[in-house]
Amino acid sequence: IMVRFFHLVIKHPVLCILSLLAITAFFGMALPSMKVDTSIQSLISDDDPHRDKYIQFVKTFGSDRTTMILVEDEKLWTEEKLRDFEALHFDLEDMQHVIKVESLINVSDVHDLDGDISSGALLDPIPFKDEIPDKIAAALKNPLFPGQFITPDGKGLVLMVTTPSYILDSVDDLEVDHLMNEILSSYREVFSDITVIGGARLNTETYDLLVE
Repeated sequence: IMVRFFHLVIKHPVLCILSLLAITAFFGMALPSMKVDTSIQSLISDDDPHRDKYIQFVKTFGSDRTTMILVEDEKLWTEEKLRDFEALHFDLEDMQHVIKVESLINVSDVHDLDGDISSGALLDPIPFKDEIPDKIAAALKNPLFPGQFITPDGKGLVLMVTTPSYILDSVDDLEVDHLMNEILSSYREVFSDITVIGGARLNTETYDLLVE
């Protein structure tokens, strides 16, 4: 029956075109529900002997899913801008799916203070105007901060946002990136530049490119 049908279609161009359109429309109805998985973890086969070790590592030491947000502004080291940076830090902490946010707002700086060991976050509380130069110097002096939480020139501060590991299927990168962009959109006019780097952003851009 199928052979006779195809012979009939081939002999009649109009019927051939109509058949192709019908088939295309039928399969096209599934396009809205199409899912594209762009995660690197999806390349790990379920049968891979190292998969269980990877999952156990994530469960033991925490998620390896990190997004870096670089905030830059010529007037970043002012009370007003630092308070805006603090507000951004707390807004990201309140975001759904976020496990933790790290920046100079909460990471500890261990240093010598008149012969004693002192520790505490450099920007908690936000320093007054006359205290800011010492805070910049302390941040750049700490060997763990430049290149991680502050740019070497001191004009940029970084927020490290940790979300659940994609391999555990507990969160969608596209949703994380969407929620994060909603928060960042209200701060893009506050700071000169905000740059986002990380798995969630990369997967979202890859997804958009593939769908387009």
